Amino acid sequence: MIGVVLKLFVFQNIPTLLDRAIYKFLDLALVEEVVKFMLAKSVISKTQYKHSTADILSYFVIIGAMFGILETALYAIGGSPGVLFARAITIPHVGYAFIMGLIYAKGYAKGKKSYMAAAVIVVWLIHGLYDFSLTPELYDISESWMYMPFALAVFDFIVLILTIRYFYKDRKKRRGL
Repeated sequence: MIGVVLKLFVFQNIPTLLDRAIYKFLDLALVEEVVKFMLAKSVISKTQYKHSTADILSYFVIIGAMFGILETALYAIGGSPGVLFARAITIPHVGYAFIMGLIYAKGYAKGKKSYMAAAVIVVWLIHGLYDFSLTPELYDISESWMYMPFALAVFDFIVLILTIRYFYKDRKKRRGL
């Protein structure tokens, strides 16, 4: 939506790569991350008690996982097996949600709204870069760009492992083990 307005009124007759960048960063990544942020924020604001970091991370990760499942189901309709396999093992929306939730939780604990904006901006840039790195026109410029989606998928997988590790440690800490 944002990209369409920009292309109509600001960037007319733009090169394909810039068109793809606008689409990936503004129409996909920004909209998706803002929606996830607003959903999690609405869940947090509906309760009166002080949330722990684990509470906040849980809300963000659950919303990210549900978003990822829905998006993967949509990709399954017309997607290739390779894309589906990559999405299944990296689960990028869970990783993005964990990062967003962690930054949000730090801001929540400190009472600083700047962390809230940072939560969206950091994840938006990572998500946009991942989506943009899958643009076929990039490979026409240099084949080195082919490694970017792989590197970001590895990053997503590491964040997923860190997410699981965090919740495991938090559970042990709450039980007093």
